[in-house]
Amino acid sequence: MAPHPPMRALVCGVGRVITGESILNFVLRNLGQPQARQVIYDGLAARAGDDADAWVEAGVLDKIDAMAGCPLDAADTILRGLALTPGFADLVDWCGREHMPVLLCGPVPRQFTELLLRRYRWTHVRVAGSELRIADGRIAGVETVCTPSRKREHVAGWMAHHGLDAAQCWAIGDASGDRDMLRMVPWPNRVSFGVGAMEALERQATPVAFTGGMEALLRHVQARTHVAAHDNFS
Repeated sequence: MAPHPPMRALVCGVGRVITGESILNFVLRNLGQPQARQVIYDGLAARAGDDADAWVEAGVLDKIDAMAGCPLDAADTILRGLALTPGFADLVDWCGREHMPVLLCGPVPRQFTELLLRRYRWTHVRVAGSELRIADGRIAGVETVCTPSRKREHVAGWMAHHGLDAAQCWAIGDASGDRDMLRMVPWPNRVSFGVGAMEALERQATPVAFTGGMEALLRHVQARTHVAAHDNFS
């Protein structure tokens, strides 16, 4: 049997780095901004059907529009001290000890995710996401939306930058918008977690799904990584 390539990196969907909802939804809800445009968003999402790019773009544009004029400092205040999903920091810390770079990629504005993670000082983590337009320190709109197809571009560029082959990378997805990203790596390296886990498993998008804690996910990644290392050096 051919040896497994050594696992050298992890790509993770960023949508539910915090428990229960996306960072984008959390910031919007806690800013207390009106959400009247949600009706428009629901209509766009319904018309988008299976077009994941259109669905994601409609959601991000709608939510950022509701934040227009809010100081970015307000988002920073909301995110400061917010706890991550239990087990997530342990997973990223372990990757750092194993010298595995981590890419967090998703439609959440990059600026929000970086504000949330700033206190952890993770030098091995890169964040890719939608890009906000900021004017005079206030949210003025969206420069680009990190749709599923754009997410593939981010991941491909990151792999090339690190000299990585797809077979050396884990991909962890937490929603249907991560499906294309998961398919960038070989079948055994795909893991579904969180809200979209069982759906992904049922559609045979991944071989493993975790609807419980990230602690189990970390144990799985550790075990598979160690098996690959043993196969290569035995």
